[in-house]
Amino acid sequence: MSSRTSQFGPCRGWQYSELAVRSRAERAMPEYRFYRIDRRGHRLGPPEVADCVNDDEAVAHAKRILTGYVLEVCQADRMVKHVEPEI
Repeated sequence: MSSRTSQFGPCRGWQYSELAVRSRAERAMPEYRFYRIDRRGHRLGPPEVADCVNDDEAVAHAKRILTGYVLEVCQADRMVKHVEPEI
């Protein structure tokens, strides 16, 4: 499976904090990251991290936490989707 990239680049590039790092054995569900993206396409700060059952649940979670910014939803180094706020 190839990793997908977006116009913002691949879904990697930030350092996990000790609190965010957990072994695969400790996680029952995949870990997703939610990056806020500014108008110039840059990531704003560290991502929110959440465990979701699948991509659909991760996108639904992104829609619940939208704060006026585009959110880039990533799982491992794979970009899942950009979720944009409704105008």
